[in-house]
Amino acid sequence: MIETDYTFKKIEEYKEKILKEQIYSEYNVKKYESCPHCGCTHFIKHGKYEGIQRYRCKNDQCRKTFSSTTCSVWKYLKHKPEKWLKFIELMCENISLQRCADILNITISTAFYWRHKVFHGIENYYKPKSFKEHIVVSDFYTHKCYKGSRSKHFTKEQSLNNKISRLFAYVPNDVGILICVEGDEIPLINVKYEKEKLIYDFEKSISNYIDKNCYIHLNKVRWRKIEEFTMEHNKNLPCGVIKKYGFKIRKNWNGIPHIEDKFQVSSNIGKFIGKLNSWLYRFKGIATKYLNHYFNFYSLIHSSRHFDSIKIFRDLLKNSFFTSCYKLKSSHLENY
Repeated sequence: MIETDYTFKKIEEYKEKILKEQIYSEYNVKKYESCPHCGCTHFIKHGKYEGIQRYRCKNDQCRKTFSSTTCSVWKYLKHKPEKWLKFIELMCENISLQRCADILNITISTAFYWRHKVFHGIENYYKPKSFKEHIVVSDFYTHKCYKGSRSKHFTKEQSLNNKISRLFAYVPNDVGILICVEGDEIPLINVKYEKEKLIYDFEKSISNYIDKNCYIHLNKVRWRKIEEFTMEHNKNLPCGVIKKYGFKIRKNWNGIPHIEDKFQVSSNIGKFIGKLNSWLYRFKGIATKYLNHYFNFYSLIHSSRHFDSIKIFRDLLKNSFFTSCYKLKSSHLENY
């Protein structure tokens, strides 16, 4: 006798199982070269669980099992795979956490951790590898924000200074943001808090991304040491590159050298900071400790490359690693 499934529950369960098997198939996940527990390169297949291939380490001191989900960005998420896909789609549409939680029937804390797991994966995988032809460097500043903090708050004096600076539209200097972009590619954005100068960040980290034949153009950057670094770098470029961008070093009436060139900044780069601020306004305040993640996500979804939620999901699945909630807390908790 054939059982009648009026609610189509079995069909839904079958769809979920097939989707999970497809997500964790060998074509969508990174291939293991060693055991993720001990690093041993000798391991064997150890059956399947719900269609997902499992392995076992042959190291006598380890002998642990692992699978395609062990180091996945979606490890330990006890929800259906279609919710993960839908969540990334909602993120790309700039939907608030509360609305995401309501649509997916999850708690707001779960939505918060999911968002930052995605942010970690995006930050680690989609960063520019190098700047080869030319690079535009910009900087801007924003106010510090302790949103969500339980132990850090503004003093009365700081709150008063913030109100006055907003009232008279003073330029904030609490948090510095350095933006480096080549053409319409994904920008490299670094956030530095007070006592951490942008010049040190530029010299120690960002300069490592710049190719020796890459031209640097400063777009209203205030820091003198960054300008000195740029002068020294651009002076050593091939003659053809110097001539192409009309690079010259002039002295002002005080005898201080500064850069002149014929580099034309595209309208997209010129409007980037304004668009970024208007995008951030939708979130009604972002804690300073999370700014870098939001900026990197913005630079991805507003780059010239074409992305959709499925491609981002697959890229994160294949190239990103698991980040525990404990690590999220310990790496960001009150470190600003």
